[in-house]
Amino acid sequence: VPGELPSNMAIVLPDAVQAIGFGSFSVPVDFVSTMTVSAVVTSDSSGNCCAFQEANYGAAGEIINKHIDGTGVLASAIVADRRNVIHTTALASAAVGDYVNLLLERFGDDITDTVNDDVLLMGWLVSYTADS
Repeated sequence: VPGELPSNMAIVLPDAVQAIGFGSFSVPVDFVSTMTVSAVVTSDSSGNCCAFQEANYGAAGEIINKHIDGTGVLASAIVADRRNVIHTTALASAAVGDYVNLLLERFGDDITDTVNDDVLLMGWLVSYTADS
């Protein structure tokens, strides 16, 4: 259907339950400083999306929980049928080559979650200062 996001292009976080979406990437070689990650979500309905974001990252050989940054549980306003950027998290200790695991957990059963519809996790926006 024109204008609709195919369900295979996003992770569905259903309404009225807790649901988790995962993603990952490696910190690129041109990274210098100030890396943030933000979840990109959409829905057919507007409201507050109650969710928690976490980034767990480190180099090969480091313990799995060496670096963890997150937002805590927040209710973020989203607008229907738009790309909404929510839960910006700074990766305070990121370094070139780190492998980053991302998690966004929606609490669709929480009273503060007023999006009475599925929320689609489209991915993450990664921003950083590059060397060029």
